[in-house]
Amino acid sequence: MRFEGSLRDAAIACALIAAAVFAVYATRRRPGGPSRPKLPPAAVRGPEIPRTPVLKRPFAALPAEVRRRLAQRERERAQAEALKEEEEARRAREEAERALRAADEERRRLAGEEMSHLSSYRELLPADDAEYYGFLLRRFSDASEYGLNRPKNLEGLFLNTAFFAAGGWGKNPGFRRAWVYLFRALGIELAPEVERALVKTVQEIYEIGREETRAIETAVFGAPLEGGDPGYWEVVGYPPLADCEVAWEARNDYYMELYGEFLSRLKSLLPEEDYARFCEFLELFNLSS
Repeated sequence: MRFEGSLRDAAIACALIAAAVFAVYATRRRPGGPSRPKLPPAAVRGPEIPRTPVLKRPFAALPAEVRRRLAQRERERAQAEALKEEEEARRAREEAERALRAADEERRRLAGEEMSHLSSYRELLPADDAEYYGFLLRRFSDASEYGLNRPKNLEGLFLNTAFFAAGGWGKNPGFRRAWVYLFRALGIELAPEVERALVKTVQEIYEIGREETRAIETAVFGAPLEGGDPGYWEVVGYPPLADCEVAWEARNDYYMELYGEFLSRLKSLLPEEDYARFCEFLELFNLSS
């Protein structure tokens, strides 16, 4: 009997030791693993929630018609919100367009006043030079009249009509001098050597564009039209209008690049304040600077 009691006591002791070891192991944080949360004491956890029975009954779901009406009301509300936002956006666009039109009308008014002042300068010029000067002013007026409907390549169109159309006005010395008169009429006083350099720059821009014009027209027509041999076209017949429009657009696109080159040369040629004044003049007449 004493031996059996000793075995029982030993078994109980082993069980207690094993339980203690397991408890310590269970509460240890494994390497790389999350720590086990420790439950707060019962006093901290708060009072127990009274136990009540869980009712077993059918769920009172919304009837299909009620659900449909509620969904329809939600759709109508969303549509009303969308229409309200669309209307507000439309009014904002209209207001912005009105403001833009008002700004362009003011620009045109100022451009008209400036053109009247510039045109009066013709009276001070020799007759031949006055003709070229007036032609140059009309090209600026044409650019201004496009207003908000300006084509994307308006600067190229300006250079095309001013320098190269109708046989190439840029080849005439009077046209080159007209740029000097323009700067004088704008109140920009340039040194004589700068004025001569300006005339040379206009000539160089014309010569560069003339060669590209001949290349474009040769690619489209088979031979150059501007500055080409009139006898050739009298024999073969002039190109159709559709081909002329293709060549015209190609020229305008190229002259957009040449316009940038022209401004770049003027910027390096003119004093900073004088170039800034000229850029203001360009913007007044709807041309970028």
